[in-house]
Amino acid sequence: MTDRLQILVVNRDSTLSRLLHYAMEQDGYDVNEVPSVDIGIDAAKSGGPIAVFLHLEDHSDTEFETLKAFTKDKIDVPVIVITDQNSMDTAVKAMQAGAFDYLTKPLDLSRIQEILEKVPMPLSATPKATDTISLKKQKTDKYTIIGKSAAIQGVFKLIGAVSITPNDVPVLITGDSGTGKELVARSIHRNSRAPEDPFIAVNCTTLPEELLESEIFGHEPGAFTDATEKRIGKFELAKTGTIFLDEIGDLSLQLQQKLLRVLQEREFSPLGGNVNIPVKARFIFSTNKDIKALVKEEQFREDLYYRISVFDIHIPPLRDRKEDIQPLVDYFIQVYKEQLGKDIVGFSGDVIEKLMKYDFVGNVRELENLIQKAVVLAKNSIIKAEDLEIDQERLEKPKVVFPFRETNFFIERDRMLKQFEVQFTNNLLRLSKGNVSQAAQTCGMTRQNLQRIMNKHGISPDKYRI
Repeated sequence: MTDRLQILVVNRDSTLSRLLHYAMEQDGYDVNEVPSVDIGIDAAKSGGPIAVFLHLEDHSDTEFETLKAFTKDKIDVPVIVITDQNSMDTAVKAMQAGAFDYLTKPLDLSRIQEILEKVPMPLSATPKATDTISLKKQKTDKYTIIGKSAAIQGVFKLIGAVSITPNDVPVLITGDSGTGKELVARSIHRNSRAPEDPFIAVNCTTLPEELLESEIFGHEPGAFTDATEKRIGKFELAKTGTIFLDEIGDLSLQLQQKLLRVLQEREFSPLGGNVNIPVKARFIFSTNKDIKALVKEEQFREDLYYRISVFDIHIPPLRDRKEDIQPLVDYFIQVYKEQLGKDIVGFSGDVIEKLMKYDFVGNVRELENLIQKAVVLAKNSIIKAEDLEIDQERLEKPKVVFPFRETNFFIERDRMLKQFEVQFTNNLLRLSKGNVSQAAQTCGMTRQNLQRIMNKHGISPDKYRI
């Protein structure tokens, strides 16, 4: 009898089988493979496997029902789905059906290892510039989120997990401008239990406080000077759908207090009214600001922050997930070639090569604008790097290469660390004009620790003081 941990694979693809056997047995697991879900459920019930890998072939609703069969039978074994489709819809459906995680083909062996490391154990145990990339035909739904990075796939999983929760679970979406926070909110709504009900979006920065209050709560005739007729507010219009409050970090303290009461009581009164109206919709909030910092600065209510951040989804900036650039380029070219009637069949590798070096301060929105212009400017059926209107100043500069002097690792490491500490500290003091407390706060260090580094290297703040 073996002491190796058991993995169950439900699969009929021989090529996939060989790869899974190789990847898992190399890591010390025993692999038991079965051809059907029914046999797989019986095998899982035996209590042997620590995880099940389930290959979905046609991604039909019936196939997702097979995944639910494991959950329905209360089999306490994580199920990892393997799919042929690297799309948001597939990811969301997999998570809604109870998947522990999912993989897309072609398989990344390192991802298999990462997933298995997260499985609860039993108590006993980029393209070349010369390449031309053809466009992949895909749906151009304007509310689709595109990406293959682990970060954005993680967002897909969170969407799938939260969209099937009751509407009284609020969601806070954070991320820089242009990362697609509203797309995430709309995806939660579209995969919810009431996707046919309204999705009501309100930007907290576009209206003065008085108008914004009337917009969201509604008002009765005579509530204020210009209120000549009844107005139904956004909270009431949403029904059992979704209320998306964009840039919640800019909401005034007065409206924050009123919003807190709505979230606590799940009801509100229109301006000038005395009848409470129940709120049945889900609240989704978004911000590009650091809410925790606003709380410390007393610009955002701490009790409201804890009320809205029950379920957090963070969207990383595009610069931190550059593997998403190529599928995004593919998608945006498809969108704008259809809109503009251009005969574009692909793009050269130098397009991706150039975009991978770009800083993308405006994130996905900026990439979309660049591609839209490139489609307009394209002189033939292949988009090339010269079609991109890129600011050359914002391309990544060559990486700094450290000049090594010693072959002894420890001596060289200490020399480099000293050089870094001296340069970094002097630069901080220059920026703060010799104010040590301000310099420490800027770099996230305590004043005592910064002072210790200054004393260590004999650095005085006096020469930076004006």
